[in-house]
Amino acid sequence: MTAIAVTRRRKLVLAVVVVAAVLAGADVWTVNSHRLENGSSWGSINAEIRSVGPLTEARQPFVRGGQVSLVASIRNPGPWPVTITDVTTGVDYLKIAQLTMIHVDENTRDFRSSASVPFGAAKVGKGEELTIFATITLPDVERAPGSSTSFDTLTVAYRVLGQSRRQQVPMGFYLTLYTATTT
Repeated sequence: MTAIAVTRRRKLVLAVVVVAAVLAGADVWTVNSHRLENGSSWGSINAEIRSVGPLTEARQPFVRGGQVSLVASIRNPGPWPVTITDVTTGVDYLKIAQLTMIHVDENTRDFRSSASVPFGAAKVGKGEELTIFATITLPDVERAPGSSTSFDTLTVAYRVLGQSRRQQVPMGFYLTLYTATTT
């Protein structure tokens, strides 16, 4: 092989390596920058809904060992489809006892738990939403009068382009569990 052929071959190999590195970097950037957001559906069953300016709060009394239910949708703005693999409250002592997916009838906007199926890995395309119905078990503990716990995000585990991600996704409202004050 001549020196010119060797030089051309080296340049070609170098160009292929540079293109592969750029594509790999773009893939990592795309995966790391992909964010989910709250969708159009939200609420809490039997909650008192209050709005103050742009903030909406669903208030429910804390009942020892009781349960509260909420509806939230997770929107994938794109540009790639994702597979949602897990959803948690993100609050250590508020465990989701039952998690289902709701295939919402856009005409009736039916959010009842009877419209749901057990949660499993769910593919959510670009611009689509996944609506979930979560029943949260409250701990069987005594709480101080007048205390409360609030959260406004769900921790969502998902895969995008084969890479696993975990993100806090806004619910679109605050869920506040309060303990009545004593008089």
